Amino acid sequence: MQDKFYGILYGERFSDKEQSAYAVAHSLISGKDLLGARVTPETLSEFIKKKEFDGLIVSPEFGKTVMPLVSKTSPAARACGAVDTIVKMPDGRLYGENSSAFALSYIIEKVHPDPIEKCIVLGAGTDAAALKYIQSIKKPYFSEIVTVTEKGRNNFSNIGLHTDATLLINTLGTELPFSLDGLPLLRAVIDLNLNPIATPLVLAARARGIEATNGIPFAAAKILAANSLFFGVEADIDILAPVEAAIFSKHMSITLISTDESLAAAVAPRLSEAIGKKSFDIPSVIAKLYGKSLDEIKQLEGPKSNEFDRSLRVAVTWAGKKSGSVLVMPSDVTEKREYRAMLASNGPIIGIVRPDEDGYELERFCDLLVQIGSADEADIAVEAIRAELQI
Repeated sequence: MQDKFYGILYGERFSDKEQSAYAVAHSLISGKDLLGARVTPETLSEFIKKKEFDGLIVSPEFGKTVMPLVSKTSPAARACGAVDTIVKMPDGRLYGENSSAFALSYIIEKVHPDPIEKCIVLGAGTDAAALKYIQSIKKPYFSEIVTVTEKGRNNFSNIGLHTDATLLINTLGTELPFSLDGLPLLRAVIDLNLNPIATPLVLAARARGIEATNGIPFAAAKILAANSLFFGVEADIDILAPVEAAIFSKHMSITLISTDESLAAAVAPRLSEAIGKKSFDIPSVIAKLYGKSLDEIKQLEGPKSNEFDRSLRVAVTWAGKKSGSVLVMPSDVTEKREYRAMLASNGPIIGIVRPDEDGYELERFCDLLVQIGSADEADIAVEAIRAELQI
């Protein structure tokens, strides 16, 4: 008997990180691999009509397009105007669901369990429509939902009109076009983006002591809802915590910094081997890119020179976008606090110091300090990092 086909239907706009997150979640929830089916707008209709699948997760770029191609849709799909999950029914017809309402309900109750007076949602797409659908079926959980867009009546420039909002949900990109200082009553922030792990919005919220989460719980809950539909079983939300942890662990990068770069350089390959991530020695990358090391640039041009600053910024920007890796960064990055946010966007920053070293500056910049006497003790640092991060 041929195995049933459960897969993800995606196109050019669905990132590798999103595909990876969905695959990890599906594997842990169902015990099966999530197969991939790549289509274009031109081949989408033919693929659906062939029905050579039993269940599909549909990437957002095709959510509206596939809706007319299924025989029956759920109330949530109709309210959102899009389908993100398709299952082939016993009679061969296709049923379309939208799991965003389920996923949003889960993540909202996780970060803001109390009734919400006012929720601001950034964006007016299908996820925003899912939020309105939740409001219609869960009254009086939301008293008011305000949709904010770039140029709408409620926009980024007049966000201060909504100082009484307690929840902010971002369905747009990763930029933060306004300050959270204008929303003093915020209790929770949800950013549905997966990349980077900690967006500027999430970092800004956490800096203010506001509960904040990224799109990992949202993605995990969507896959749970899809599997519930595929296999006809009740969704068990208790499984989501380990699923979210697994997605985070896979996508997380770990940045290592030491004033003696030989320490971080020794720890990085041992750590990458232990946890199955690639390692990158950024000072070496810079040397290959510019034909001279950061120290040489500093000595030739000075630590405040444009060339030194430019080369360091290029390195930090690249590292801040690199997920699922172990990164060695030069200690010069600690001189600018703005670099911390860029590096922390994809995971923790670990400082490595000698026992007799004053690690105050590193401690201010890093999430964790690990002490080792020399590069020969790299394995001790690896065990300490793994224990602290539980990986």
